[in-house]
Amino acid sequence: MFTIRALVILTIASTSLAADRPAVNAGPAPARAPVNAQATPPAQGTLKFTKLSVKDPGINNIEAVTFLVPVGWKPEGGVQWMPDYSVLANLLMKITDPQTGAQIEFLPIQKFTHLTNPTFPMKPFSNYMGQVVHEPIKDLPTFVQTMYAPRALPHLQNAKVVEQENLPKVAEQVAKNYGEKSQVLSSRLRYAYEIKGQPWEEDIYLTLVYTPWE
Repeated sequence: MFTIRALVILTIASTSLAADRPAVNAGPAPARAPVNAQATPPAQGTLKFTKLSVKDPGINNIEAVTFLVPVGWKPEGGVQWMPDYSVLANLLMKITDPQTGAQIEFLPIQKFTHLTNPTFPMKPFSNYMGQVVHEPIKDLPTFVQTMYAPRALPHLQNAKVVEQENLPKVAEQVAKNYGEKSQVLSSRLRYAYEIKGQPWEEDIYLTLVYTPWE
């Protein structure tokens, strides 16, 4: 059993996620319970799904997105607005199996910028025209440790990356939405760590897009 965190970070000339922001940084809720790697898996059989409708309280509670989730899994979080940033709304939520602790979490999309010769000093993680300022980080584990572990995913600060799987088909699909000059990196990172002496594992799906300034 794993905690699965799905995130697509869209970047402009840089990649980062403001580590000094609150839980908005990397997930829908401050509580994040990873999954014990030794937990007993559910019995084999037919897996039933039910439709989950997520409403947007920022726009008259209209239906923002729907998808299928396993029956009995509990959703937490929803659409969260970030009016100070260029990506105004994000789906920040997690869906948890109360029996096994298996968990899927959706993390935010955000835009970022890095100017090599700015007209005035810009501190890392500051907001420049709705985009987070930070120099590009193209090593994905380093990105997670730098941008997520300090606040949003503190349990990963001392975790080890035990597996990294590149996802070229995902990168290829995302790249179709950007120009030829853009570079897309996509991987699945598996982390291993211990909580109270028990082994845990967690997968993070991360996609970064780098687009140079013209």
